[in-house]
Amino acid sequence: MDYSLLKKIQEIILKESAEKNRISEDLLAEQIGRSRTPIRAVLQHLEEYGWIERRHKSGIRLRKIPIEEALEIYDLRGILEGLACHMLAQRPNEKILRQLHQAEEDHLKAMQANRSRAEISLKDIAFHRLILENCGARHLPRLITTLEVVIQTMTLMHQTFPKPRYFPRRILHGKIIAAIAEGNPKKAEKVMRIHIEKGKQTLIKPLRANCAQGKTGKEVMLTTVNSKW
Repeated sequence: MDYSLLKKIQEIILKESAEKNRISEDLLAEQIGRSRTPIRAVLQHLEEYGWIERRHKSGIRLRKIPIEEALEIYDLRGILEGLACHMLAQRPNEKILRQLHQAEEDHLKAMQANRSRAEISLKDIAFHRLILENCGARHLPRLITTLEVVIQTMTLMHQTFPKPRYFPRRILHGKIIAAIAEGNPKKAEKVMRIHIEKGKQTLIKPLRANCAQGKTGKEVMLTTVNSKW
């Protein structure tokens, strides 16, 4: 599996879905600059793992999943990303700390500029990806992708969600960086797991309320947008 190509395809599907554009193999091939054969292989992988659906006339779209399945995905994210923080805090270095601070700042700037949810999400993804790719566990980023946690991006998206509160999330990112900088593995793991759990609860509360009121079904859009600001 070409994981670099997989990431590019996921990001394009995210952006195009947010803009409600039709997505096709031709569109992906044109934007990425690759032939349809490797793109088709990645799409088949994403379809097998339940991230997308493909229809002849309607093209490619994000799959809707049961709420309980989404909750399980969040719990897996907490365990795996908590482990990544634990490992990184065992051997922190100035270079990765600078990169994390820069990623946090880029995320903040996107929020202050009132960018789209998808664009802000990609900045958040970059922060989490730095932790995953520098924790020392070579297969952990791929494992998360395979589980459709997609490095930190698996979440729910629904038009009835309240407008995200951006700035409290930055405080949590700062706590993650501080725990890693302290060289405190247990604290770093705990803060990351709290970070993800808070995001899960932020989404689930309004979603469950809407389900109870009959405003939405028991399935929701599964995307790589990270809405747990």
